[in-house]
Amino acid sequence: DMNEHPIEKVLVIQENEQFEQVDLSKYCDYIEDPNGVIGLNEIQSEENKWQKKTKHKMNFGFNNSYFWIRFSIHNKSSENFRSIF
Repeated sequence: DMNEHPIEKVLVIQENEQFEQVDLSKYCDYIEDPNGVIGLNEIQSEENKWQKKTKHKMNFGFNNSYFWIRFSIHNKSSENFRSIF
């Protein structure tokens, strides 16, 4: 459900749209997990800790943190599409 986790920018796929590659960084929110201890149940309840990317690219430099990334895709076309992340 798209309303369950509100994300400001949503990648919308229109009818007959052709693309091979999409830069998802402008559609992403993230949470940094410096110690790698956040689990799936906890991440789903951390709505207020999601941060918006302020730069166009997802680049956190070299560090030992783990990053949780989320984004939404809305397929408005009548075709199914295959995606690899």
